[in-house]
Amino acid sequence: TCPAGTSSAGGSNGLIDCKCFVGYSGSSDGAACTACDAGTYKVVPGTGQCSMCPSFTSSASGSNELTDCICVAGYTAGLDGVACSACDAGTYKASTGTVTCSSCPANAESSAGSVLCYCSAGFTGNDGGPCDACFDCTSAVTFSATLLMSIAEFSTSARSAYVTGVAQALDVTSSTVAIASVEERLSRRRLLA
Repeated sequence: TCPAGTSSAGGSNGLIDCKCFVGYSGSSDGAACTACDAGTYKVVPGTGQCSMCPSFTSSASGSNELTDCICVAGYTAGLDGVACSACDAGTYKASTGTVTCSSCPANAESSAGSVLCYCSAGFTGNDGGPCDACFDCTSAVTFSATLLMSIAEFSTSARSAYVTGVAQALDVTSSTVAIASVEERLSRRRLLA
């Protein structure tokens, strides 16, 4: 019987004949293999490293084709398996894959690589629109911030603390501060040997 993540051809009789599945990697033939991490793929069976997906794409764990690497939300390309480009400012893309970027609705805007639009200054509404003129607003300030944490770490309590901190810095009440959008940017780390 072959170890986990491996198989052998019919009639094989040695453990050394057990090779990693495509989408799996291992250190040697006959040893257990593990699925390629999300964001990587491997197209050949046997030992060897999984390859990184192109820029601004991701794949499921155990991916076995370059075309399993699809654009992350906020980025687009003509086909799967190639580096993706950020949606232009004023456009957005909430889904993954090769779907084209959509224009923001009237009175809304976005920065490059956005997953949704937010209401322009002087307008109010839910993220993604519609945005209506804000007649009771005295002023609006819009800014973006980069936080070194994942979406999962930016929990309800972390968001509340962030809103409270921004409100204190602006000397306004917390009820007047809102987070317009949150998006996670994937970081690629490469080990060069």
